[in-house]
Amino acid sequence: MTADAVSRRRLLLDGCVNLRDTGGYETADGGSIQFGRLLRSDSPHKLTADGWRHLGEYGVRAVIDLRRPSEMARNGYSPTEDSSVLYHPLPIFDDIEYETVDKPARNLNQLYTLFLENCGPSFVRALRVMIRDGGTSSLVHCAVGKDRTGLTIALALSIAGVANDVIADDYALSETYLAPLYPEWLEQEKTRPDADIERLQNLLQSKHDHMVFAQDLLTRKFDGPQGYLEHAGMKASEMDALKKWLTAA
Repeated sequence: MTADAVSRRRLLLDGCVNLRDTGGYETADGGSIQFGRLLRSDSPHKLTADGWRHLGEYGVRAVIDLRRPSEMARNGYSPTEDSSVLYHPLPIFDDIEYETVDKPARNLNQLYTLFLENCGPSFVRALRVMIRDGGTSSLVHCAVGKDRTGLTIALALSIAGVANDVIADDYALSETYLAPLYPEWLEQEKTRPDADIERLQNLLQSKHDHMVFAQDLLTRKFDGPQGYLEHAGMKASEMDALKKWLTAA
């Protein structure tokens, strides 16, 4: 990817610290992910009206919220009335499922194993929104934009033909952008009656090797991303449409 592509990727808007475009990544067949098709971020609930207007002007037409219902209620938002952005609440898992697919994990490898083994249809639902009505520019987010978002983005980029190491490098950028907030989050955790600092420290990370682990798991258990999505109910024609939408100029 060129230096120009790198400089274009991160969007600096007040209220989001982990907002970036996936454009510019090369694919195995010599193409590339188009800018303005698929964005990823932490929760945009602190975005101002100007921020939403900027996203609309950037071309974003769908916001896919992967958070649990309780997270949506606690930090809810809606695009401004004059915005052309549509909101899609599509939890990867709900508050009841949280008890079995998130809470037991003590580190990211355990967390991603639980996510991938239990949440396939939810990932498919998110990917289908991207290609609805022929495809529309989408922003995908969860709470901080690295775990649920990271796996959703990884699946999409994999189907488009982006190399695994490139996807893992993209994922690892989240730690760079989120790290300044870690001390505050750790201090907040200490005030909780059920504080678990060790678990939080483990889960705050987003290193290249964590995504490599998830990619290896997909290969070992599901015959790769395509096999995983097929197993979760996504049709080959839908995956073809996703790749075309992400890469066609």
